[in-house]
Amino acid sequence: MTVQEQKRKWDEADVIQDLRQAIDEKLKKLNIQHRKGVEARNISKLTRLYGGNIKLPQPRNAFINLAPGLELTDDQEELLNLGLDCHFMTKPRPHRKRLELEILLDNIKNLEKVKKITTSDNLPANILAEAGLT
Repeated sequence: MTVQEQKRKWDEADVIQDLRQAIDEKLKKLNIQHRKGVEARNISKLTRLYGGNIKLPQPRNAFINLAPGLELTDDQEELLNLGLDCHFMTKPRPHRKRLELEILLDNIKNLEKVKKITTSDNLPANILAEAGLT
């Protein structure tokens, strides 16, 4: 039985609301306690293996909730705590860029030969000039 099926059965079970909340809180505490125990065991194993201290990233709040009436779920907070890390694409290598442009120009010439398109005479020069700008 999957976790989702068990959760659905628990939600549908005929249990008094106060009792349900108490059980949910106790299960949450046990889950946190179990995670901390597993983390501590893993850290001690890594410390013995590497012969030094292991520093784990500390959770931080990377956002400010400006909506006073809005409660965020744990998943939403976790996603927002990832922050706005951006990855910029590396510059293409000049020879690779030149090769892609030559392939593009060959494809355009082939389409022009079979009369599917018409182009101006200075198209290759324009494309190469534009490519030099980026």
